[in-house]
Amino acid sequence: MAAQVKTGCIELISYAPSSEEERANPEYKPKLTINREAVRLISERFKSPISIIVFTGDMGAGKSKLASLTVATLLQQEYKNAVLPFRSEIDGSNVTRGVWMWRQPLKHLNDKKGSILLLDCEGVNSYNEHMSADLFLFCMMISTVFGVILRQARVDRQLGVRLHDALNCFEAMQTPCILPNLWLVPLELPRLKHNGKPVSELEWIQTVFSSKVAGDTLSKADSDLLEKRFKYIREKLRKIDVANITYLPHDFKENEYNINDLFRMLREESNKDYYQSLRAAIERFTQSAGKRLPGSSSHIIYSSR
Repeated sequence: MAAQVKTGCIELISYAPSSEEERANPEYKPKLTINREAVRLISERFKSPISIIVFTGDMGAGKSKLASLTVATLLQQEYKNAVLPFRSEIDGSNVTRGVWMWRQPLKHLNDKKGSILLLDCEGVNSYNEHMSADLFLFCMMISTVFGVILRQARVDRQLGVRLHDALNCFEAMQTPCILPNLWLVPLELPRLKHNGKPVSELEWIQTVFSSKVAGDTLSKADSDLLEKRFKYIREKLRKIDVANITYLPHDFKENEYNINDLFRMLREESNKDYYQSLRAAIERFTQSAGKRLPGSSSHIIYSSR
């Protein structure tokens, strides 16, 4: 009998069990719970400073696939035994529920001190609107790198509202946590363009934070409100960057591979362009080394060393 392949990830935040009566109540708001085993793994295995990379975005945008490929890129060698990646689908359906983390600390590509904690968050537009908003806020609070995956190269109205509301919560809480870098990650976009012409990163960011490319048919009042929210987001966030990644090779679109398979495939000559593109994005993500947690006596919040 073949040995069971272990999964490399573990649920960090999940939905607490609910009764049939609670689920039938339209006003019932599910509760979130933290996995104590995951917390133990972080406290025992991860070395400070911890770079916390979170991938979020719309349901089916490709977050889990990118998270698995990020793991395979950061590994210095294959695992001794086969390890399953983050679960993902290719038909636009949602698989991730709650927040999942990679069990093992990952090392920086440039041998920088500390470790990387990689998190995969459920889709912005998934199961429960209230819980999705809470998960979004949680990930923003703890992350060093808050990566929003864009299947289409635009910031739509729903994402704009979600970012705006999360930042409003930060302001209301007066939290000592510092806001992370916001990274927009448009997938399969080798070159940043607008109206068919190459543009700089700054020009592209200014373009996508606009109601004119939000993808909705908006009234004048709604368009003005969205523009106001976009302005608020850009004023409040510490920094907004873009990390565009080249076309995903066809073989990687299948979901039958384990992490060792992905590790080997990424390093094949035929996949060189994609591998180099992803490595470059990860190196940029981790330029900020770690997160200061509430209660920390350190005056250093982010470090580039």
